[in-house]
Amino acid sequence: MAQHEAQAGALRERPDDVVGNLVAEAGAGASGGMAGRRPPGVPELQALLEAAEDSAGLVNADGTIVALSRKAAENLGAGPQELIGRCIYEVFPPEIAERRKAWHDQALRSGRAIRYRDRRGDRWFDTTVWPVLDEGGRAVRLAIFARDITTERRLAEALTQKEGYLDAVLSGISIILLAQDAEGVIRFAAGRGLAEAGLRPEELLGRRAAEVFPEVGELEARLDEALSGRTVSWVDSANGRTQEWRCAPWRDGSGQRVGTLGVVLDITEQSHAAEALRRKDIALTEVLAAVEQEKAAAGRKIADHVEKLIVPMLEQLGEGRPEREQKAVGVVLERLREMTSPFMGELTRHGAELSPTELRICDLIRRGLSSKEIARLEHVSPATVGKHREHIRRKLRLTNKGVNLAAYLQSLTAAGRRA
Repeated sequence: MAQHEAQAGALRERPDDVVGNLVAEAGAGASGGMAGRRPPGVPELQALLEAAEDSAGLVNADGTIVALSRKAAENLGAGPQELIGRCIYEVFPPEIAERRKAWHDQALRSGRAIRYRDRRGDRWFDTTVWPVLDEGGRAVRLAIFARDITTERRLAEALTQKEGYLDAVLSGISIILLAQDAEGVIRFAAGRGLAEAGLRPEELLGRRAAEVFPEVGELEARLDEALSGRTVSWVDSANGRTQEWRCAPWRDGSGQRVGTLGVVLDITEQSHAAEALRRKDIALTEVLAAVEQEKAAAGRKIADHVEKLIVPMLEQLGEGRPEREQKAVGVVLERLREMTSPFMGELTRHGAELSPTELRICDLIRRGLSSKEIARLEHVSPATVGKHREHIRRKLRLTNKGVNLAAYLQSLTAAGRRA
């Protein structure tokens, strides 16, 4: 960023220009010029300096301060009387003093006003220097007016930065910004999306949006809806592209609706990605369903082998054995049938990490046994069976107390048989 800038010759008119001329004339009178007029006194000169809205001062050609407004003195960090009589270039840091002295010398040599902007610390000043001429037309003094423009400068820099951000957004993504008046005529258009569509912003100005984008269905109706005060959005696909439109009312400073503002975002790639993901989800669902069918078929095959091959072998093994061994074989047969039953298959599929004890109790509940009867068979207390019931309900996600556990387990049996 440039730390200073100057302009000589013709200057833009400022409110202080008239005061500057008066002070220049007053300074000339005080230095012996302006023949035939009464030279103004110091109070009058001071009054002229104070009349300026900004900092003001009068200095001799060598830089000696002759008069200074209170505001100028405050900016220099002292009172007016402390500074009058001192060299103005001693008040500033060397670098600033050297730069300003060069500009002031230029005004003295040329006899013409000069204007410059520079920075002192964290503050910016817009300064105008008026030469004070004697009777011979030689510049002998300078009337200096300085306006603090720090706030303006910061606002301008912030605006420039925001404009840079906006330009980056408009050039970085496929987007179109539109502003239409109440008649639907485009008054503003920008964005990379225009170039991608083979359009230039100036080609759109003065045309109706529906004329520029005829492929967008019901655009007129949607713009009318936005003009009525509603924000509308929709997705439109045409010419192999998918666009998301969003239109809102355009209001002036008083809040009156004067048109519509539109944002058009190209979401073709996102749309294709979403479609590809949807297809992958469908394919994954189909694969998982096939896996479940294979598992169910494998389970039925195992159950069939157990029933046709293993059970007969165990029954033959128990024949002619002592009663104790026959009971043991009977327990094994019962457990095998339980493991391969449709009910156990469905229970395992619906239940998360049921323990062997919980599986047995589920089977007994399904058969209609009460908690006391189950407690006698399992050699535990009814309270323990009640705890098992709570764990089973939680693992089966039966949070609704109104669902009967026995009825639910029996429904699993029927479902397993249908499978």
